[in-house]
Amino acid sequence: MESTDFLSTVLPTQGKYCIFALKGDLRKNIFVDTVESLQATAEDMSAQGVRAYFAMATFDDTGSRKVESARHIRALFMDLDCGWLEDKQVWKAFHSKKDAVQALDAFLKATGLDTLGSPWLVDSGMGVHVHWPLAVEVTIEEWLPVARAMKAAASHFGFPIDETVTDDAARVLGIPGTNNCKYDPPKPVLLRHRGDVFALSDIAGKLTGYAPKTPQVNRVSSEQALLGPKPNAPTAAIATALA
Repeated sequence: MESTDFLSTVLPTQGKYCIFALKGDLRKNIFVDTVESLQATAEDMSAQGVRAYFAMATFDDTGSRKVESARHIRALFMDLDCGWLEDKQVWKAFHSKKDAVQALDAFLKATGLDTLGSPWLVDSGMGVHVHWPLAVEVTIEEWLPVARAMKAAASHFGFPIDETVTDDAARVLGIPGTNNCKYDPPKPVLLRHRGDVFALSDIAGKLTGYAPKTPQVNRVSSEQALLGPKPNAPTAAIATALA
């Protein structure tokens, strides 16, 4: 139930939802009509040793997960890579998930994003996925300038996110309630922190100056009508849960 609640918070309410299945040579996009179907299908696949991910956007009826087919999106997001990369004998961006969350906290304070509330955190098994759910789903065209500004801000402050993720509208990420079967034994994907819900215009305002063009978002009234008070839970306080 908690996982379905998470998906319902970060995903749009219209369009086709997509699960990306990965096992050996298998690479398959599976489209479903509801969040409940997405969760159930992903959990069934995970039980069979299939790596199951969900697309952050919803799509049209063409059966394609290309960016061109993405229609709506309802969150900003980051991927923080952690741990030792055995095949290359190097550390990833962060030694531990605790280090990643502490660096995230510093980034939020540097940008002022901390004043808007705290993002949701998912333990992907060997990393941290960070989500800023939006009160109102938006088009890809509305979302993209803000996502690019977020990415540029991370670069400006030396915050080493996975730069291929944040402004990719067709991105897939881990689903709480499944297992990351990339590892042996598999590692559970867990929702570690329930955060707040945000207005895209508020986030855009904090990121002014970090991208060539400041995004203009004219959704303030509808977003603010859905948003309550903006609690500011210190992100660093939950870092120990991700150690």
